[in-house]
Amino acid sequence: MNYQMRTLPGLENTIIVVELEGFLNYLHRGQAHLREAIQQLEELLWPKELPAFLDGLGIVGLPYSQSNALFLNCLLYHELGHYVYGKLGLQESANRLLEPPIIRVFPSLGRSDCNYLTEKLHPWCEEIFCDLFAVRMIGPMYTFVYADLLGLLGALDPKDIPLFSPTHPSDSVRIREQLNLLKSTKWWDYLTQKQVPELSRMEPIAYTELPAQPCRDDSVLERLPQLVNIFEEIMPGLRSLAEDVVGDRGAAREEFCQEYDDIHACLAHGLVPSTVVPSDRPVFDHHLVALLNSAFFFDFGAIDQLFEMAEGKQPDSVADQAFLRRRVEEWTLKAAEDLVSQYYGQENPTYGSSKR
Repeated sequence: MNYQMRTLPGLENTIIVVELEGFLNYLHRGQAHLREAIQQLEELLWPKELPAFLDGLGIVGLPYSQSNALFLNCLLYHELGHYVYGKLGLQESANRLLEPPIIRVFPSLGRSDCNYLTEKLHPWCEEIFCDLFAVRMIGPMYTFVYADLLGLLGALDPKDIPLFSPTHPSDSVRIREQLNLLKSTKWWDYLTQKQVPELSRMEPIAYTELPAQPCRDDSVLERLPQLVNIFEEIMPGLRSLAEDVVGDRGAAREEFCQEYDDIHACLAHGLVPSTVVPSDRPVFDHHLVALLNSAFFFDFGAIDQLFEMAEGKQPDSVADQAFLRRRVEEWTLKAAEDLVSQYYGQENPTYGSSKR
């Protein structure tokens, strides 16, 4: 993650620390939290200067119970999006997107009231940015893990999917924006070509019609449903914001398409897919994204192939399913470690110097 983050403009000095949390959710320690801790440290060290690395420090957290869950932990990329949003001061960019439509829809509002409504919409803007950031950074596995975690493929009440909360836009809008990004960047074409399961079930979730009163748990949002329309209006600007920060990263998609079948073949035979590396030595994070997504979609829809090779294991056994899924994650993690060794442990312009 640190290497990927340092490839982004303005984030060259990033140092991400991952905490294990007692909570059941993934989180980002906000910049205000860090500033307070750094200020206390500064007082302790005075008159000495603070270590330079603190300027790029970001802290994200994951549930300690999921510390070994390789695929599920791609959700950390959403939390990295929060770090980027704060570090690059993207709230100001969101302000510039929000103010014109708010003034147009509510022309009689004064400046303070306009600012108040802008603040109401900021959490939604940040959440959408973080979702798009995650998809651009780690690929479609983020969307499928997110949907699966929320139970959107069967367990969640459909009546709740289109509802907004004060801190988050609706799950249907979040999934819709991720699918739109996957389609506009050709990821969706590749997933369709590879016959990834559950694609047909994602779209009805994403394009669920919003109710007349889409907001809940906030009296202002409930009285002003026009704010949802304003939020929808600025969506193209939020998409552009994520693209400006991350870029296109089309090489990762091409490598996914080229390596998918070989990685599946390795995993189906219980082999670590470390040797599935193109001869032209791609950029490190592009190959990593291809590896992780290919392995994830093997686990997601092709795990039954592994039972043909696993003596004594039964597809209808929950314990056997869990055992083999864990093995797939272990083989994938080993392949990722081998990739790191190959690129990071030597002088290589596509990764970085071993003198770091």
